[in-house]
Amino acid sequence: MLIAGAIVGAVAGAALIFANPLIGPGDGRIDDLDRALRYDLPEAAIVLTHSQPAFVPVRPDGVEELWERTVRKSALGLIRLSSSDGSPAIASRVLVPSERTELLTAGVIVDDVWLVTLPGEGSLYVLGESNVWPVAKDTLVSVSLLRRAFRGPRDYVATAGLAPDGRALVVGATGEFANREGRAVERYRIESFTRDKGFGGVSAELRFVLDPLQADGAG
Repeated sequence: MLIAGAIVGAVAGAALIFANPLIGPGDGRIDDLDRALRYDLPEAAIVLTHSQPAFVPVRPDGVEELWERTVRKSALGLIRLSSSDGSPAIASRVLVPSERTELLTAGVIVDDVWLVTLPGEGSLYVLGESNVWPVAKDTLVSVSLLRRAFRGPRDYVATAGLAPDGRALVVGATGEFANREGRAVERYRIESFTRDKGFGGVSAELRFVLDPLQADGAG
């Protein structure tokens, strides 16, 4: 009975982790986010480095990976983005595993910080948390571990905070964005994933909105 109970408990726990609706992203609404910056991975990555060599390769070839103990769980990137009208943008990005990660209640949470510069307009910070568990569940778990076929293409909203509504915070830094605040959401579209080649055809967009600039110039 003890063995049977342990087996049933383990299966129930695994099923709860795998299908738990509590560990999805935050507010995925994007209709009110009027600016969109789009990019494709890995093509848009000027530099991408981390410590995991398998499913997301570092760029460019030969760039040193993050091997030191204090940073080896992080990822750093320099990314080219473009607006809907084709205007370019550039972003530096840091992702660090969060202490809030809890599979039964929160998911796999990553602290996600951007510094985005739009030439001729200014720069802004995006301060957020991303829940990467839905992506990991459909790729690393289902395909790599359980040997199932990836059911794509699929769309994912990764953003899960820091704003109370579950979206990321935007803080204007320079130019037209200075002294303004807003919200942001990042969305991914994954075309394919295989055990041998990893991700294929990943496109993404960072959508954001800033509060109107007040008459005195303050946000």
